[in-house]
Amino acid sequence: MSEATQALLTISHEDRQIQLNNKKLAKIPPKKAILRKPLNLIEKRLNELKAKVAKIQTQIALRNKLIAVEKTKHDLSNEKMMAVSNQKEYGALQKELDAAQRVIRHTEDQILALEESITPINTEVASEQEAFDAEEADFNDKAKDIHALESELEAAISNSRVVIAKIGPKIPKDLKARYDFLTSKNIIPAALEISSASCAGCAMAIRFQVFNDIIRETKGDCPTCGRILFYKAPEPVPEPEPKKKVKKPTKAALAKLAKAEAAELAAKAAKEAESTQDSEPSAE
Repeated sequence: MSEATQALLTISHEDRQIQLNNKKLAKIPPKKAILRKPLNLIEKRLNELKAKVAKIQTQIALRNKLIAVEKTKHDLSNEKMMAVSNQKEYGALQKELDAAQRVIRHTEDQILALEESITPINTEVASEQEAFDAEEADFNDKAKDIHALESELEAAISNSRVVIAKIGPKIPKDLKARYDFLTSKNIIPAALEISSASCAGCAMAIRFQVFNDIIRETKGDCPTCGRILFYKAPEPVPEPEPKKKVKKPTKAALAKLAKAEAAELAAKAAKEAESTQDSEPSAE
């Protein structure tokens, strides 16, 4: 097998591994989503509470700005008071001062009410944050194996791409172009070895004339799917070990065995009889 052929078959194998590993990776996000569902519910509630707090804090900040503006007005009116020349101007400025003070007092009351309303929400936020942290730790523990598998698959894909990049230049441009065209049509693996008249990719039978051409040229295309096929001589089938013949005993051997068994039984019977006679009491 030439170096270019071996390189193309290796790339085809690595592309197949990448395809399989990507399919496995695609199954991981749904598994994570199922595990993360309880965590997402807590996170949603927590974000809603935090949004409420942020909204109230924005309202407080706007009211503080309003108070700052009204205080500036109040201070300007006080400065003008020092330079009034008649009762009419004094009355107008006094109205401005009173209006500013009313706005300031009213706004301060609003701020106080908002600050009071934010306290129980902050308590809920703390409680939900505690629940979120506990659920997140549980999720990370359960998803540990999934994360490990994900990292393993990503590493395998990365390694396959390194191999492909390393040996790609060994393949002739025309053959590589043909291979790339097949993979662009999602025909993976696009190059295979065959030892019989059928494609190892699409499993369709190959006419014997075409198969003979592949054997002669050591390379050809599948007439059905277009895969690049290389001929590989079938490996020799090991011959089965010969069975050991069990020798059947002859008639003479069987007769001899039967005679020995009969003699053994007779000796045993005689011994038992002798033992019985010895145990009987003697007549006086």
